[in-house]
Amino acid sequence: MRNRKRIAIASILIMLIFILTGCDDDFYDDYDYYDNHDCYDHCDEYDDYDYYDEYYYDECYDDDYEYDYEGYEIEIPENTNLKVFDYPLGTCGEMEGTTLLVSIFLNDSVSSWAGKESVIEDAIKYTGIATDWISKSASSYGCNCNFIYDWKTYSDLYYEGSVDANMLDTKDNPDYVNETGWKFIDENIDSKALLEKYNADNIGYMFYFNTPKSNNLTSCTRNYYEDMVYPYEMCYIYMFCEGEEEAPAGIAHEILHTFGAPDLYLADTDGENYGVSKQLVDELERTRSNDIMFTTYDAKNYTPYYDKITNDFTEVDAYYVGIIDSCDFVSEWNLKPSQHN
Repeated sequence: MRNRKRIAIASILIMLIFILTGCDDDFYDDYDYYDNHDCYDHCDEYDDYDYYDEYYYDECYDDDYEYDYEGYEIEIPENTNLKVFDYPLGTCGEMEGTTLLVSIFLNDSVSSWAGKESVIEDAIKYTGIATDWISKSASSYGCNCNFIYDWKTYSDLYYEGSVDANMLDTKDNPDYVNETGWKFIDENIDSKALLEKYNADNIGYMFYFNTPKSNNLTSCTRNYYEDMVYPYEMCYIYMFCEGEEEAPAGIAHEILHTFGAPDLYLADTDGENYGVSKQLVDELERTRSNDIMFTTYDAKNYTPYYDKITNDFTEVDAYYVGIIDSCDFVSEWNLKPSQHN
């Protein structure tokens, strides 16, 4: 049903293109053949559809005509430094190797970094603790990974900016919030040049916000899923939530998301969290799991630490970030396979 909807939308758009571009009669013949083909009833066979699509782009695409329709071809903005098809896992692919973390201190309509140097110092300190912990944890599974993040040493990994948007509006307006971050990267950061300069394998983007202490939203991550317009994988680090400063464990949790680790404290309601069930969440709560993807507080005393990370990097986490190939826990709870498989 979904494929039929895509084809119907495509058909309407193509007829509009005909009017705007004046395609010749030969193309009408090819289009009629495609439109009347039995792909509607046999959507496993796309040869004719692919031929039609190729012909359409080669012969009848008007560069001035903007298009975007659900699900089939997603327009990638011309100024995008990294194309989606170059990064099937997004800009943070395999953890093995070197990962650049670009730090972006953004002012938005509800927060500002003016005069907050001490919080900026905390951000770099906590990110260092987080990346050191990830590298050490990964090494216990035979993965050699390292992070370059220190903008005091590497000044081209530091950016500032302002946007006319509420970047806390992730509940009611998540698409707009994500788009704002993606566009900032696209317009300000030459990601390809950075990857080449540092001979890095991955690049992630750390947006830090000096959120009000009254903020009740936790930090979040937009990692890559198939068919997303931009491949950039971003962590939105809200430095304060319910009066507490974001701890190193929280930053490590978000970075692990960019490599594919799921939330284990949240049941899957939208198909993007690997089928984590409420029963699993309840079981982890009952057993007081200390897995960093379940809690960023220490499970024994339920408190955040700011000079270390006491959480566990488990086999489940190692599996979902692509370090190991299988995990019994995943099979036992009928979770979806890792994106690395």
